[in-house]
Amino acid sequence: PLLRWTYAEIWRFLRRFRLPYCSLYDNGYTSLGAVHDTTPNQNLKVVHPNGEEGYLPAWMLRSGTLERSGRTSVGDSQQREKLEEDTVAILVVGSEICKGSITDENICPCARMLHRIGLKLRKVVVVEDEEEAIAREIRSLSDSHSVV
Repeated sequence: PLLRWTYAEIWRFLRRFRLPYCSLYDNGYTSLGAVHDTTPNQNLKVVHPNGEEGYLPAWMLRSGTLERSGRTSVGDSQQREKLEEDTVAILVVGSEICKGSITDENICPCARMLHRIGLKLRKVVVVEDEEEAIAREIRSLSDSHSVV
C-alpha cells in the first residue's frame, strides 16, 4: 500500500513514471505547506564552486526522517486562505476494492475531514493496485485538481 511507502520509494515511483509534481521540490523543498510556513530544507543546501548557495532536489534527501525540516508553524487563518483555493481528488488504490471483495472504509471519513477543514473534494477514483494504472490516474487527476 502507498501509505507504507518510504520517502525514497515515493520519489523512485514519481521519477520512474515521470509523474508531475510541484517544481519547488526541485529547489530544495521537501514538505509543502502554506507560503508562510514552508522553506527550502537546509539538509539539501549546497555551495557551488562559484560560491553561490543553492539546494539539491528533494529526491536527493539522504533520510526521509528529515522531510519536514523545511516547515515552520503558522496560524490556522493563513493556512485556511490557501486551502479555500484548492480542489481535491482522492485516488483509492486496491484491487480488492475493484473486485468487490472488500469495502472501502476510508473515503467517507476523508471526505468529512476535508469538508471540515474547507477543502473541496471533487472526485474519487478507485484503481487496481498496478503501478502503471496508478501513475496514469495520478497524471490525469493532477491536471484538474490542485491536491491529489
